[in-house]
Amino acid sequence: MQCAFFDVINLFAEVRQPMIYSEIARRTEIPLSSCHALLQTMVVKGHLYAPGVKAGYYPTQRLLHVARDIDICSEEPLTLLFQPLLTALRDATGEAAALASTRVVCLDIMESRQKIRYSDEPGGFMSVDARRRLLGSCEPLSASTDGSVIDHA
Repeated sequence: MQCAFFDVINLFAEVRQPMIYSEIARRTEIPLSSCHALLQTMVVKGHLYAPGVKAGYYPTQRLLHVARDIDICSEEPLTLLFQPLLTALRDATGEAAALASTRVVCLDIMESRQKIRYSDEPGGFMSVDARRRLLGSCEPLSASTDGSVIDHA
């Protein structure tokens, strides 16, 4: 059920509007009865509320406040280990430096100090299918040097 909690939160992050529980169940692929129970628990715990009669559910700011109050990510071991390196890399290149896992989940970013720069946020993730669709929609790549990698893989 823990995974389902985050599935619901991520769905709201994507949709950004109130949804009824049957729509939430359908889009998260959670069985209706389980989804209803999860949503009721989330309401009781203060993570969701019903903005109006039959208007569905919408997240409260509880997660934001909990995360901010306990500063849950300030002691994350990998980012603490790599922050000095990321900072030095950013300062040496003048560009953003990112730490990502092997699943291409962004763990930390040291933003460039340039006015126009690459920007992302920790936790950013693009699925394999989404990456394939994006690359498939792009113009064919051309080599700018003899060592340029132009293969989508």
